[in-house]
Amino acid sequence: MWSHDLGQMAWGADLSEDASLAAVVTIGPAGSTSVGAGGITVLNAATGGVIWSGGIDTLYGNATSGDALSSLCLQISPPGAGGVSGARYLAIGTVAGDLILANLSDGTEVARKFLKGEVREIRFEPDGSSLYAGSGDGNLYKLDLTPSSGASLLAAEWVTYVGSWPFVGGLTLSPDGTHLAVATKLGDLAVLRRSDGTLLWSRDTGAACTHIAFSPDGTKVAGASTAGISTLHFTSNGTVLRHFDSAYNGGFSFSANGSEMLAWELDGALLDTSDAGQLIATASSSPAPGSFSQWTRMTGDGQFIVATFRDVTGGQTNLAFLQRIPLTGDPPSITAQPVQRPFFDGMSAALSVAASGPAPLAYQWYLDGSPIDSATSARLLSPAMSSAISGNLTVVVTNPYGSVESDPVPVAVSDPAADLDGNGQKDLTDWCLGLGNYQPPGATNQQPLSAAIDTSGRFAVTFLLNLYAGEMDYTLESATGLDVADWAPAATFRPDGEGGYTRTAPASLPDEITEPVGSTHLRVTQPVSADPAGEKAFSRIHLSQ
Repeated sequence: MWSHDLGQMAWGADLSEDASLAAVVTIGPAGSTSVGAGGITVLNAATGGVIWSGGIDTLYGNATSGDALSSLCLQISPPGAGGVSGARYLAIGTVAGDLILANLSDGTEVARKFLKGEVREIRFEPDGSSLYAGSGDGNLYKLDLTPSSGASLLAAEWVTYVGSWPFVGGLTLSPDGTHLAVATKLGDLAVLRRSDGTLLWSRDTGAACTHIAFSPDGTKVAGASTAGISTLHFTSNGTVLRHFDSAYNGGFSFSANGSEMLAWELDGALLDTSDAGQLIATASSSPAPGSFSQWTRMTGDGQFIVATFRDVTGGQTNLAFLQRIPLTGDPPSITAQPVQRPFFDGMSAALSVAASGPAPLAYQWYLDGSPIDSATSARLLSPAMSSAISGNLTVVVTNPYGSVESDPVPVAVSDPAADLDGNGQKDLTDWCLGLGNYQPPGATNQQPLSAAIDTSGRFAVTFLLNLYAGEMDYTLESATGLDVADWAPAATFRPDGEGGYTRTAPASLPDEITEPVGSTHLRVTQPVSADPAGEKAFSRIHLSQ
């Protein structure tokens, strides 16, 4: 459309809400990275024509401290700022700590506030009633633009310590009007309440943070750290929803409905913002070697992306436009559903699912539709169950092409000391001994397994072998839990077909088998047929009963 030669390195820029005006702040001589005095230029955004321009020191003199002025950031207010019809301000943050409020129309100074440290990020309230500024003194300020009688313009409504000044893209307001988030130079990610400045939570990432962004509904916030990590949090309490092993210093953008998030470092990653955090697509813009992204934006429909890069030389990519290409492929399918099983009060429980499909596969377990924290693998291991827990357990498996939900597993937690079927055995013992109705996956019948404690306190187990079967291994296994997937072989026996047997492993095991260290359960798998891949009958015992 147009270009304008600024003559110096541009550091900060903003576009008015109606896209009619653009403001740019420059520092140092052209081609230099030093912080010189620089200047400010306001342009007609439709034509590129200059509305006004001038050196910052010429326009506003020295800083409150007496130092020369230079600036790295500016922000255009909404129309009607401060409750004045037609008023529009330009807020200018300076390295010396002055925040200058000027008329956008001609650059004349309206007010000034000394914030005691470098001002790098500024945001106006959408209604223009106040503005927020981060300072090098470690504080975040909310400054009033509609002062009552006797108060001054830019009077502080509140001041909250956040550790350092917000870094590049490190100050943002939630769309719902309730929160603001900061990403600081010293590595803090924090969320505050806009009404009174209350610090709701803060996380130290260990290195400088750059961009931070809210989801469209304000319930989630994403932040990036130069330590090489990025995180997606719940806004209300800071709980980490997803952790990404990439800095994503180019920032974040959300789709209009918040279901997708674009994160960018050297290349882009389009991510599902649900608990699964599935990678939906990647984008490559062929950045120059040694460069990294500075800003990225995605359109609300998720179809177009613009990415910018810094530290490039002539002829290298520093601005890229990308269009989304639909992916084609098969969604995952569940090959083994989670199996219903008993749940006992005070005991952990485990479920598993098996799925197939194009990688990567991501898993998220739910209880009555609510995600279970950290339950993101094919196997769910719960803490101790409680009678207060009830509902249906499901798992959703996702890949770049879709998702599939498992059949529900009802959760009904029982008292392990109860005898609901009235057979004289505790229900837990029924299940462990194979006397109850529960059948493990693949089992068609069960055989009792008995145990006794000898005078030395050892557990001795007894089970039946069909000594005339031949060529069919019987395996004694131990575990620290009741889940089928957890069992480890302790010994293997093979009938010789003539009424005897041999132990195939371990050869030194005594006839009286004692409890393996750390185990609380034993079982024996017994073949039902001579087919090694055929069905097995299971026997189990809980050694602590």
